[in-house]
Amino acid sequence: SILSFEFAGFVAIALIMYYILPKKCQWAVLLTASYVFYLYAGWKTVGFILVTTVTTWYGAGRIGDLQAGYRDAAAVNRDIWSREERRSKKASYDRKQRNILILVVMFNIGMLAVFKFRRFIPWFDRNWIMPLGISFYTFQTVGYIVDVYRGKIGPERHFGRYALFTSYFPSIMEGPINRYQQMRDQFRAEHPFCLDSLKSGAGLFIWGLFKKLVIANRIAMFTKPVFSDPDSVSVSGARMLLAVLLWSLQLYGDFSGGIDMIRGVSRMFGIEVADNFRRPFFSKTLSEYWHRWHISLSMWLQDYVFYPLALSKAAAKIGKKARKRFGAQVGKTLPGAIASVVTFLLIGLWHDVALYYVAYGLWHGVLLGLSNMTAPAVAGFT
Repeated sequence: SILSFEFAGFVAIALIMYYILPKKCQWAVLLTASYVFYLYAGWKTVGFILVTTVTTWYGAGRIGDLQAGYRDAAAVNRDIWSREERRSKKASYDRKQRNILILVVMFNIGMLAVFKFRRFIPWFDRNWIMPLGISFYTFQTVGYIVDVYRGKIGPERHFGRYALFTSYFPSIMEGPINRYQQMRDQFRAEHPFCLDSLKSGAGLFIWGLFKKLVIANRIAMFTKPVFSDPDSVSVSGARMLLAVLLWSLQLYGDFSGGIDMIRGVSRMFGIEVADNFRRPFFSKTLSEYWHRWHISLSMWLQDYVFYPLALSKAAAKIGKKARKRFGAQVGKTLPGAIASVVTFLLIGLWHDVALYYVAYGLWHGVLLGLSNMTAPAVAGFT
């Protein structure tokens, strides 16, 4: 736990080794620390993160090889291939890349799904625990291989640095979901000791600790008895309402406090990870709220789920039919509304496979979809 003295001691030892050893070894120190941390937290499940690391690294490398292979072949045969041959060759290379992508993504998402739905699988051994950080490192690595497939980044040829991206210990427990293009240069760079960064990181860590222990945990002393026995005669309607309102603040203190602690530890190593919460309760709309709350998850789902669904050929057909039957506004916004419902359903399942989280995701998805569809009508009253 990041609240334990053991974690603080582990970070202190890692920092000492990080700055006293040659700077060219810093990435190796972090990789070693990450796997020592992972083995200490649960050595029985280390095989799963290794499998994800190997499959996504190798798959992205093969996709990169195919992309380079087509570019080289097209350049050599520029004056030989006809337009039809060029299209045929490109389609063949694209098909191979797509098959690799589908195979790797389905394998790793399937592994995550098995653990998420394990209590509904009769043959699954209940003694198996959820691998530490599997949701975070699965989404990180899937995002990486998709970005390589899309041509946004080139594949990482250095297995060790890629393994560090997958297992980076400060963010393996609570996030954020890092993007490879944001971490690549930081892992490659040499970071000299900086007292200001150390003090700034320590201050951010202490602030996060305050939010978790003083704000979240103190509020929990009031909300937990209410939610554990809501039918008690001592729980009045006013107390229940206050508990519901305070629970949001409790959740924010716990989640954002954890992220601040992680950002603080990472900053001590000279590495910046994304901020996951930006004053979400000051949002003016539900859409803005989700751009401020659990930002890395929201942006990941936006890039890899929402946009591919909303801009797909199937969505275009749905929009075209809706435009004919219900008008231009519905036709324009319905594909996005459907994609919102699917995206927020996944947000609910991300937290847990439970009815209340499914309802939570569907509620937000439906509200966002309806708000977009009715925006012009509502604007007329404001």
